[in-house]
Order: sequence, then structure tokens, then C-alpha cells
Amino acid sequence: MKKIISIVHIPEVFEGHPEMWESFLWQQDCAHKYGLKVSLIVSYNTFCNPPWAEKLKTYEREFGDEIGLEFGLNGELQKKFGVKGSFYHLPVTKRWEVIRFLFEEFRRAFGRYPTTVASIQMDAPTLRLIKKKYPEVKAVIATCFEEGVNVYHGCNPAWFNFNEGGPWWPWLPSKYNSLAPAANPEEEIGLVGIPWLNRDMIQSFDSRNDWYSSELGDLLRSKSVSEDDMDYLYDFTDQWLEQARYNGGFSFYMMLKESSWLDPRKPPIYDESYHVARKLYEEYLAFLARKRKEDSSVEVMCLTEFAKWFRGSELGRAGQGQQPYVCLWRDIRFASGKQYLWYIDGNLRLTIDMNRGGSIVDLRPYVAKVEKFTGVDSPHLYDGSYPYIIQAHHRNHSIYTCWVTAGGFRVPLFSKRTRCSDVSREEGLVRVETEPVLLDLNGLVVRLRTNYVIHSDGTLVIEREIVDSSDRSAQITLEEELTGCWGTTDYPADMRGIRLKLCKEDNQELEFSYLGRELEAPNIRWAGVYIPQIDCSVILRPLEGPASGWIEEGYLSKPFFTLKLIKTIAAEKGNKVISNLLLKKGGFPDAR
Repeated sequence: MKKIISIVHIPEVFEGHPEMWESFLWQQDCAHKYGLKVSLIVSYNTFCNPPWAEKLKTYEREFGDEIGLEFGLNGELQKKFGVKGSFYHLPVTKRWEVIRFLFEEFRRAFGRYPTTVASIQMDAPTLRLIKKKYPEVKAVIATCFEEGVNVYHGCNPAWFNFNEGGPWWPWLPSKYNSLAPAANPEEEIGLVGIPWLNRDMIQSFDSRNDWYSSELGDLLRSKSVSEDDMDYLYDFTDQWLEQARYNGGFSFYMMLKESSWLDPRKPPIYDESYHVARKLYEEYLAFLARKRKEDSSVEVMCLTEFAKWFRGSELGRAGQGQQPYVCLWRDIRFASGKQYLWYIDGNLRLTIDMNRGGSIVDLRPYVAKVEKFTGVDSPHLYDGSYPYIIQAHHRNHSIYTCWVTAGGFRVPLFSKRTRCSDVSREEGLVRVETEPVLLDLNGLVVRLRTNYVIHSDGTLVIEREIVDSSDRSAQITLEEELTGCWGTTDYPADMRGIRLKLCKEDNQELEFSYLGRELEAPNIRWAGVYIPQIDCSVILRPLEGPASGWIEEGYLSKPFFTLKLIKTIAAEKGNKVISNLLLKKGGFPDAR
């Protein structure tokens, strides 16, 4: 069992206000008082000041802290390079000029190149260049993991970060897309990616997780903590450390804090004075120190130290591609009783909503190898998000679920609440079991359980099992249904050219034209969709016995594709409908 805590301090001194350095010194003294070592992520305007650089070296020498490099553009650098805006929006060539300058200035200040670097987001071309030129680099803070249906509604010129669809904790970035974990050794860049913060994984889907994170300032602005109540933060930290139960004994928690939030000169924009912020921050550090003392499996690591351990451990498994990771999260903020399960590997990321009967509400097809980079020289400009094919909030009505029919009465599984009853792991797969839901079908009462077996090759097996029923001779019909689309935002993307297919002896196909057409056929091999915009196919296949199939194209105000498998079985205990959902790069498979 290994529960890793990393503490990151960023000395944030506004230009023209060198007195703010004092708040960083207080922050450091506070961490060291509790015996905690720190990763210091420093920008150019900090380490270009010789006395400050010497103080940073003292921390590294005396306390075991690490000094890493933040890619940022202060006024001096904007003037030097003739640019404005964010580092990650610069054209690649200009970005590379900035990187080389900062690396050389860092070496001039500290006598070596950094082994940890950070930016709000870093795309694959940037990471590849860094690793090629500076092989010393081991760890990259390369994404914010800022997600949720409302998070982008808060974007403004000062914070323009469209970067959804990636990992929520450490991963091995792939060469084609930094948000996608490497599926095999050939795809690895050779770096360990780390998000800026841990997030509340309910709010990461339902709301805006930039208000609910491991950073104290975020929790102050969301009113999740106060001077007299830190319970949410303690529960939040504990729940993240508990994820070791589902991940082979490994969990990771990163706490980050810019010193400016603790400064008396910064306006109290979160309605809390700096005295309160400092008081709560010290309580936070004391809590983390207690966790380490009380639990021998908890270890505090700096980021380079962690990256070396991660790549060399069975958990990171360098040279074998990304291993599956799971986050099972219960709501600790609003007492909704909600529970989400997040899963990620080198071929897909998905989210299962137990509040909606165990339906899949978010699906990102890493298997499609969607290449993306950001910047003014990119066709995507600011949009670095990895595309979804299911996203029930951004694109209402997009979901993978099941409908159950008997006696002329039809009930969607997403109208029922369940709970995750077990998560187990074997080599190359994760099994997710849920509690049965009770369905009243016009007098026929059925208890139905859903289980998922998620394979790390981009396939899912979905089991619907009858646990009990009031009439075992009755017949019930189950419809496995995937209603999908593609995109990265709330707005519909162009669906023209998408192909839908029923594979059987005489195949039936539709090309998406927004006409609302439907096709149905018995005894199909599979129902599928090919999305040429991301070069990805999705195949829904019955695994035991024949099933009917259904495909449907949407229309302009309801632009979704629908795949269905339809099967009727006796409502007898132990009877199952088992289906296979396959994601693959490229067009449809052969007819088998």
C-alpha cells in the first residue's frame, strides 16, 4: 500500500510588489515546522532575483525540497519575445524559444536543469520537445483537470483553459495527445504527467471542479470551508487516499498553494482575510502531517521523486503503457447521495453514474488516437479538450443505458438509483458490480443488476442479470441503448458523414444526414457507428444468443446517433443479457 502526498508551493510575487515574498517565506516555514518537504514551482520573475534564488537553494539543501520550473510570461518576457497572452497559446516555434530561454536561465540560477516543469496545460508537441532536448525532466504538471458542465462558463481572457477529457491523477502522456495516456511503450513520451490538483469527482461532472479541489483557496471561494469548519477538506483528503483500495494499493494526493493567497496585500476577494487563510492553511498542513504519522502507508514525496518511483513501480509499469485506474467517489459536499465511478486506461476514459442506474454518462475514446495541440498555429486554437462520444451534461440526451419493457410498460434504467457494490481488478481488466434496482413493470416486479467488465484493450462487457422477479414465467425485453455524438463543448458538432450500420447477412447502413431515419433488423451480429471526424468506430454486439438491432440518426435539433440491441428473456432468476461495447480506431470491422 502506497498513499502518496505531494505538497507544492508557488512563490507568487506580483510585479512591482517584492514585499509579497514574505508570504512565501511564511508558507515555507509553516510546512517545514511540520516536517513536510515541498516541491517549489518557480517562475522566471522569482529565480531571476539572485537573493531569492539563493533562498530557494537553501530550502533544497536543508529541507529536501525540490525546485521546479513554471512556464509563464511576465511583462519582461512578453516584451522580450514580442508576444501577449498565455504560454500554451503561443505558436510552437515561439513556445520553444521561451522554453529554451527559461531552461538556460534556470541552469544559470541553480546550476542544473529542472527535473519537474509545469504549465496550466502542455500539449504533446511541447512535451516531446522538452523530453528530447532536456532528458533530465521526469515530471510534468501538464493539465489542470478542470471539468464540469459549468467550468467553461467561467472562462475569461485571464483564464482561457479548454482542456477537458484527460486524466484526474498521474499518467504516462502519449506522443499523439498529452491528455491521452500511452496505451503501449511505443506511444510513451517518457514523462510522468501530473494534474495541478485533485478535484471533487462529483463536481467534476455536475458543476465546476475549479471550486472544489485540494487547493484551499478554491474551497474558500466555494464556501466549502470556513474558519470554524474544515470537515469537507478533511473528508476530501481522506476519500482521495482511500482510492488505494481500488488501484492496487496506490493513491495520489497533491496539494498546491500560491503564496499570494496568503498575503495581506492581496484583496480578500473570497470574503476571508489573510489571517483566516493563513490559519486554515496551517491547519491543512498539520492535518497532512498527522495523516503521515497515523498511517504508515502515507508518504510525502516531491514530484521528481514521485515520478521516478511511479515509473519504476509495478503501478506505473514503465514500458508497458498506462495501467487502468479507478476513482469511486461519493458526494461529500451536498448530501445528494450520488456516487460516480471514473475509469481510465490507454484506450478510453469513462464515467458511470450510479444515480442514473449505473449508466455511462461520459466516454472519451483514446483508442481513436486523436492528435491535438493548442496555440495560434493550431487548427484547434484554444480547444485542447479530448473529444467525447458520450457526455450527458454537455450534450443532454447522450448516454449509454438500458430500457426494460414488460406488459406494455417501458422503464429506463437511468430513472433508478443504484450503488457500486464492488470494484475488483485482474490483469488487464476491472470489474464493477452494482446493487440491483427494483423495477415495477405494470405489476411485474423485477430486480435487475448491472455489472461492467472493462478491459484495457478498449472493450467493455455489460451484464444485465435478473436477481429476482414476481413472475418467473413472464417475458421481459431489454434494450441496450447508446445515444451518442461527438464534440468537446455544449454545442453540437457537425455529424454529416457519420455512418451507422446493422451487420447481418444483408447489411443495412445509413449515412447521417439529419433526417431522423431509423432501421431495425432481427438476428444481427452487431450495430455500429463510424465517426470519420475522429476516425473512431463504436460497435455494440450481443454476446450470448441472437438479438435484434436498431440504428437511428437524429435531426438538427436532436443531433445524436442511436445504437440498440433488443432481446427478450424470461424473468427468471439468474437469466442474463450480456453485451459487448467495442471502441476501435478506423472504420467498421469485418462482418464477423
